[in-house]
Amino acid sequence: MDHISNLPDAIISYILSFLSTKSAVKTCILSKRWQYVWTKVPALDITEMPHSRRYLSDEQQIHFKNFVNKVLLQNDVSCLQCFTLRTYSEYDYDCIESWLRAVEGREFCELNVKLHCPRTFYLPRQFLSGQKLVVLKLEGFMISNMGHSFHLPNLEIIHLVSVLFDGDLFLKSLVLDCTALKELLIDGCYGFEETLYVESSTLESLEIKECMIKECAIDRSNYVLPFIRIQTPNLRYLSLQDALANYNIGELKLLTEANLDLWDSEGYDEIEHLALQLIEKISGVKSL
Repeated sequence: MDHISNLPDAIISYILSFLSTKSAVKTCILSKRWQYVWTKVPALDITEMPHSRRYLSDEQQIHFKNFVNKVLLQNDVSCLQCFTLRTYSEYDYDCIESWLRAVEGREFCELNVKLHCPRTFYLPRQFLSGQKLVVLKLEGFMISNMGHSFHLPNLEIIHLVSVLFDGDLFLKSLVLDCTALKELLIDGCYGFEETLYVESSTLESLEIKECMIKECAIDRSNYVLPFIRIQTPNLRYLSLQDALANYNIGELKLLTEANLDLWDSEGYDEIEHLALQLIEKISGVKSL
């Protein structure tokens, strides 16, 4: 006997939210009872080739685009527990813009968007105005200084990968205004004017990997030693995997674990001093 089909739609939709969207959509063939249940699932996981990073063929890309268009048109849940969109093939700008526009106005608890496109995307403002947002993971966007205040009272986790910033102020303001922030990853980001600011009274985990200021990104032969300002009194874990920089680090009395993978590719005279200064600042950790 099929006991699951006798459950209310809300419970079935919740169960389907643990599957990929592709798997959830397939349940529509089970019976008429299941035909539209997937359209009420409070989570969308649209990942191109989840087990492979190979590019799709032209035919596969067309199939994937049609699938995404159908899903975003028919699933109209106003508050999603999680929205995930990951692409590895190169889609045209208008296509991806239409996908992002299709979720405009919805609330998210977790937002995870990775784009691969010939043009860098500007981050839609609505992605940074969610009252329920807890997890934000972005890759492949350009972020302009879209005002200097954010109200994200529940945001705890931010991962920014291969993001192009337009100066220093955006990241500084975002981190300061996220009053519940616990974890921050900045990986392969660039476009800072001269300083990467991380200032938070709640942050517990910080990872910085291979970030560049704007001048170095434009002309790699003209390397300028960047500044990294870290004022995080509640930090427990710190990972720096980058070229050495000028550090301005506040008290880290609660820090218990640090991971340093640092190098000097330009032969600055003060590098040894900077390295020793950094190690002294974190010398109280239990694991280094």
